[in-house]
Amino acid sequence: MPDVNLQTSTLVGTWVNQSLHKDGDETGIDLWQRIEIRADGELVHDYFAADPDLGDPPPVERLFSKWSVGSYVDPDPEQGTYMVIRVAPYESQSLIAGTLNYRTFRNNFIPVFRRFSFLKAANQLTLSEPFVLVIPFTNQARSFPMEATFLDYIRHTPTARPSAVTPTAWGHIKAHRH
Repeated sequence: MPDVNLQTSTLVGTWVNQSLHKDGDETGIDLWQRIEIRADGELVHDYFAADPDLGDPPPVERLFSKWSVGSYVDPDPEQGTYMVIRVAPYESQSLIAGTLNYRTFRNNFIPVFRRFSFLKAANQLTLSEPFVLVIPFTNQARSFPMEATFLDYIRHTPTARPSAVTPTAWGHIKAHRH
């Protein structure tokens, strides 16, 4: 059952994760993920090849989606019921190598589900990798894979970058005019 009151959801915010990404036998590379979960039902998932808090690297992949949260009753009674985020992508962007331009793909995406848990004290969101739990066109429910990978995300609180400009008030500026 989806939760329609997204404004009060503890999931709303920006979440970041750094992990080692390995594809088969290849050497792993550091991958940063930033997920912005908005109260208006929008979700933006960015992937970075460099730490986005150090400088301003462009995301190498971007996924734009609609989201909702609810409980999922697994068809396997032993797995029971668990909380999920339903992510319905509508646009994907891939950075074109050597440029700051993106190749854009729209529509024709299948909604996926991610199991989650939230530790408020630690500002930590644990998310599973995304899975298709409802087969399109048949609405047949599937069990959540037991071997799923889970990643920990920390709530992102932007830090102020140093500036050469000293903050001041209008009255102070007027006092220095000649």
